[in-house]
Amino acid sequence: MKRSHALSALCFSAGLFIFVSCPGAESVLNNLFGGDVPSSEADLTYSESDLAWNLGDSTSISISGVLGKEILFVNYNNTAYSNPNGGTSNYTIPASSTRVLQSATGVSTSYSNSRSVVDAEEFSVDSDNLSLGGIKHFVPKEDFSSMIKSSSASRAISGVSLTASTTSNASVVSSLIVGTSTKKIYVDNDVNLSTYALKTATLQAIGYASGTDESYTYGTSGSAENAVCLVWVVEDCLSTDSSSGKQVTQVLAEDVASKFAKLYYHERDVFGKEYDGLITSSGTLTSSTGDTGTLVNIVIYDIGNDYGKDDQCGVVGYFYAKDYYQKSNSYSNVLKYTNAGKYFYLDAAFCNLSGTDSNGKYQYNGNSNSVSDTAITTIYHEFQHMIDFNQKEIASNGSVSAEHWYNEMLSMLAEDMFATGLEISDDDAPWGARFPGFNSSYFYSGIDEYRESGYSVISYSTAYTFGAWLARQYGGPSYVSTVSKDHTDGGLTSLISASGTSYSSRQLFKLFIKDVVQQTGGFAASSNTISSYNFTSKMPAVNLYDTSYRAETKNGTVSYDGPGLFGPTTQVELRPHGFAIHGIGTATSDTVTLTFTSRQYDSEDVMIYAR
Repeated sequence: MKRSHALSALCFSAGLFIFVSCPGAESVLNNLFGGDVPSSEADLTYSESDLAWNLGDSTSISISGVLGKEILFVNYNNTAYSNPNGGTSNYTIPASSTRVLQSATGVSTSYSNSRSVVDAEEFSVDSDNLSLGGIKHFVPKEDFSSMIKSSSASRAISGVSLTASTTSNASVVSSLIVGTSTKKIYVDNDVNLSTYALKTATLQAIGYASGTDESYTYGTSGSAENAVCLVWVVEDCLSTDSSSGKQVTQVLAEDVASKFAKLYYHERDVFGKEYDGLITSSGTLTSSTGDTGTLVNIVIYDIGNDYGKDDQCGVVGYFYAKDYYQKSNSYSNVLKYTNAGKYFYLDAAFCNLSGTDSNGKYQYNGNSNSVSDTAITTIYHEFQHMIDFNQKEIASNGSVSAEHWYNEMLSMLAEDMFATGLEISDDDAPWGARFPGFNSSYFYSGIDEYRESGYSVISYSTAYTFGAWLARQYGGPSYVSTVSKDHTDGGLTSLISASGTSYSSRQLFKLFIKDVVQQTGGFAASSNTISSYNFTSKMPAVNLYDTSYRAETKNGTVSYDGPGLFGPTTQVELRPHGFAIHGIGTATSDTVTLTFTSRQYDSEDVMIYAR
């Protein structure tokens, strides 16, 4: 089942955008921008074998050695997003001001490949699929990182240890009875995840793990000191029969506990350890814990209280740092609903996700009491968020907060490197879930931009595609591990530092774009792996142009492989650090001469490619 087809499908309508030039506006338009512009950093220097050229301020360029090759160009906006954690930005380049092709010699505009050259008006976000039954993404209502203060007693981030805090956890486990013990837990109670209710949940499983490397064992039975997680099911979602709809069984809860325990220590080995203590109402870090010790609590319920309703939340699972705060009567914000411990949440219906119907709508018929691949990958995705909170906010005493796109990219890379070893289906692996959305709609979101509302699906797809390329270029799982454990930065600086290069953001993004356009080896398998706790993280080769990731129109009349191409005179709004790919045609001569309209924004780059 392709998750992203249902949530990234596009609605096309025929049309042609006629170019209108706006000369003489350069000085006014450039005043809107600052900082990350071409004049402030060196551009990439391409060699002849790259079959890539920078247009710069020129309006005409001749390229050679291209007979029989496909000629394309890309508009790229080199201006950084003004607010990487959300909100709005004025740093787009309007469609009417982007550069387009005026004339070309030595090239035929007739296309013979399998992709369609489409116009901007043919793209629109399919809001129906985004709002009815589609997967959406959790965005914290409040950020608490600025509250965090250091405490000398608990400041150090410890390494992975199988014996840490086992005494207190053993005591907790010994006091619990699976199937009987209950607990009052605050859960969200509306589709906007803005209200909370205190509901009773029953303990349905305990996950255990012990040993290391080849001797590593895990499951739902073991010594109390080896417990790593507790799985709770809210009462109105608990079934004694079979798992379907929003009803889950104890057998499914045990499946969740066992699969989380399988990678608990390995994921910490790769990404770093999560924080074990709690934070006081004044923001001080402590070594004290809640009533479940340092165990991870996984709560299964109907997230958003939306099952069977027309208005759907669509969130599969989430981690929210509010639960790391101690209980207090002094809170006037969402912290009053803290559960005081290590918690993340999993939607009961998505645990039973079984496929889609003929209309692409999700079905929740269950999988013989086994948790769905979608929910399993979400477990590891959300655990990375819990780890990230420690590796960035806690480790920096609140001075570093991971940018939203960056944090989500790391979680999707966790899915990426675990998918092969877990035998996750291609459709539910991140490349199967994200590449179709990227191919359809990459131009709606900058590479390092997070857009809210209906565009978040596209921002996730873009962030994953960029991260998948980065990791395969610069060290695979080892690169991701270095990035995650960088306590000094939660954004692009961290990614460049871990690459071992001195690239500017402009250079790095343009290398990414080049590989995307030219179908070069940027997505080849990484030779590096990480093996620990009887599991190996690896990053296999992925192909952005595979027909399995083809973007299709809602009615199926238009489809193409790889990122969608615009016509050579089509103008497309450029998001901050966003780009648009245009097809020109096939070279009929060894030398091709191209003439473009004048540059109106210093921040707009045009690159020409042959492939």
